[in-house]
Amino acid sequence: EVFIPKTVISGSFYGCSNLKKVEFEEGMTRIPNSICYKVPIESVNLPSTVDTIGDGAFSNCDKLKKIDLTGIKTVEAFAFKNCKELNELILPENILICSQAFDGCESLTEIKIPKTIFPSAPIMEGYFTNCPNLKNVTFEDGTKKISPILSCSDVEEIVIPNSVNTIESYSFYNTKKLKKITILKNVEIMESDTGEEEIFQNHDPELTIYCNRNSVAAEYAIKHNIKYVYVDEEENSAKDDKDNSKSDPTIAPTPIPQTGQSIMVALGIVSVIGLGVYTYRRLKNYRDVI
Repeated sequence: EVFIPKTVISGSFYGCSNLKKVEFEEGMTRIPNSICYKVPIESVNLPSTVDTIGDGAFSNCDKLKKIDLTGIKTVEAFAFKNCKELNELILPENILICSQAFDGCESLTEIKIPKTIFPSAPIMEGYFTNCPNLKNVTFEDGTKKISPILSCSDVEEIVIPNSVNTIESYSFYNTKKLKKITILKNVEIMESDTGEEEIFQNHDPELTIYCNRNSVAAEYAIKHNIKYVYVDEEENSAKDDKDNSKSDPTIAPTPIPQTGQSIMVALGIVSVIGLGVYTYRRLKNYRDVI
């Protein structure tokens, strides 16, 4: 165990193979770069005065299981890279996350994205890269805009909250394992800097957007040739999907006439046939009279 005074601005405990716990003095504002690099610490107490985690500060701490970043404003590049046993992560609002900050956190299975978060890195580098077990991602209630925080991640399914209005360009760039995303009519803006498909660039061919009819998401899927399903039809087709494993439920079917329309068409056909029969009989009777 070690206590680190607030005056320390650099240094490293690399090689301290028995160091299990680190405590920083109250008053420290920035955790120095790489200070705990490859140290097998199991817990960290961050002072309330700290607002920045330096580059690689806890990278390769493969015994660290939990980190609460409440009060932190900036997590710099590679800060928790390869923390292989990290399975609990608390992210506060208004936090800025830099390149590959949580790369290689193999035990991370779920995260909650706060409604105000600021990714700061080249999009192609990502933030939660190489986290193969990260399956459950939720967005905080009240989220208005989706940013590229999950770009290059291994997430497989996402539900966009009803509070969201905008999905930014490259939000799901290179999320090659993403198979299903639900985007309903509350999303009115799906940004594209070039007019090309950018939000899901390099996506899995089986990616399916679950959306409402005549929504921005539906238009986006159609324009960029992405599979889609109308959610109001999904429930009705669920039984058919189970009965026919070879069917492809990911492509929206051609809309069928409403029940009322079908009845009107049928009545129209019957009326035409009936009128024809009546006319034929009248004409026959007329000829017989003559």
